[in-house]
Amino acid sequence: MRSGHLFVHGAISIAFLLPAGLVLRGSRDPGGKPGERGSRLSSYPREPRAYELMAILVPELSDEDLTAAIDRVSGYIAASNGEIREILQDSPWGRRRLAYTIRFNGTDYRDGFYVIWHFDLVPSGMGDIERELKLDTRVIRYLIVHDDPKWGSPQEREAAAAAAQEVPEAEVEPAGETAAGAAVAEGAVAEAIVDEAVAEEAVAEAVVAEAVAEEAVLEAEVAEATAEEAVAEAAVAEAVAEEAVVEAEVAEVIAEEAVAETVVEEAEEVEAAVEEAEAEVAAKAAVETSAEEPAKATQE
Repeated sequence: MRSGHLFVHGAISIAFLLPAGLVLRGSRDPGGKPGERGSRLSSYPREPRAYELMAILVPELSDEDLTAAIDRVSGYIAASNGEIREILQDSPWGRRRLAYTIRFNGTDYRDGFYVIWHFDLVPSGMGDIERELKLDTRVIRYLIVHDDPKWGSPQEREAAAAAAQEVPEAEVEPAGETAAGAAVAEGAVAEAIVDEAVAEEAVAEAVVAEAVAEEAVLEAEVAEATAEEAVAEAAVAEAVAEEAVVEAEVAEVIAEEAVAETVVEEAEEVEAAVEEAEAEVAAKAAVETSAEEPAKATQE
């Protein structure tokens, strides 16, 4: 991987790419009238730019499935009118150990299959490619950067490497100059290796940062779900407590009704006893009256 401008969620600011005098659709030229609009961005011709895509595919793919997966990603680029310049899947790429375990679609992956695409594309087509990559179940992670022009095209790099290996016999330099040139060449190669290592480290750090961010989002979602569950449990407990209070009130009312019925029954029994006693008194009075009337008649 080489250094470049990283795409974040498939989009970058394009304000610095606009030439002088061109404003975005819907904006107003500061020197114009309120109703005047700038030219539409879609009418501005955009030249294809060089991009580099690194994708990490799931490691359990067979050779046929791996080829199909690579062709599928290539199809995403072709569908956006991109022109693929080269695809790298051999050493040092291919199947490699990941820096850390990545959980993808419910599976923890410790290895991945690295593939790199170099292609040219109009920037407006990048959104479709990223959308397809996010939906592809065989792509664990991906990263898209601008291909640094200082490294030249793949064909130019191959031509330079071939030319460096060809030394014409007529131009053989003295031993001292040859050693000095070799030292300079070795220094340039070492510097290029260091630059590439730094770029790879930056890419690895970006991947780690993305993983940390995803983990933080997941933890926040789990915390939110836990809080919602706690609120639901508290609501259920409150409802149960209210139901218990209602049942206690109902039981109290039933007990009061039972007490009232008992009091009524006792009152009715007392009233019946009083009536019976009055009846007995009345009967005794009648008997005594009946006994006194013959005695009075005899005396008379």
